[in-house]
Amino acid sequence: MQAQTALPPYKPKLNPRAAAVVVLLTIVLVGPHFIGLVSIPDAEGYSSELFHGENATLQVAYPGYHDALQWLQEHTHGSASVGIITISDIGIGSQYISSWYYYNKAFSARYHLAQIYPGEVIPVYDYLIFPTNLIQRGLTIPAPWKYHIIHAISGGNTTYCYITARTSPNLIGRG
Repeated sequence: MQAQTALPPYKPKLNPRAAAVVVLLTIVLVGPHFIGLVSIPDAEGYSSELFHGENATLQVAYPGYHDALQWLQEHTHGSASVGIITISDIGIGSQYISSWYYYNKAFSARYHLAQIYPGEVIPVYDYLIFPTNLIQRGLTIPAPWKYHIIHAISGGNTTYCYITARTSPNLIGRG
């Protein structure tokens, strides 16, 4: 009869070098995007603070309409008409709780807001809000609006939208 020897149970060991490589790769691949998303207030989409070239090629989804209207409120005087370029219905005038307008209707007390879809004729407005994600999709700010950009809504190194004026300095408040 042969004596059987029992083998000790197998306990896999953690390879410290392999674990360090996995942690390092995770930090390198996820870190910049995470920093971009947490450092940009209200960002809904992708942004990258460390790889600046990516913002020109990837879709930055946050249009910045609310921030643009806040900027106008702080830097202009009186009421004005504002055209908002959009590719989806933001529900201007809507009372639906899911619409952008529902949460931003306070702006309509001072501004006449109108949404404009790409390809439509742009009526005469005092200001036009043009999101950068449409520029990334190949659209351009129509002339003569592109010659009167008065402000860019940005977060970090990412530009979300441009505010243009019908006639440049006359509509801007002085103080």
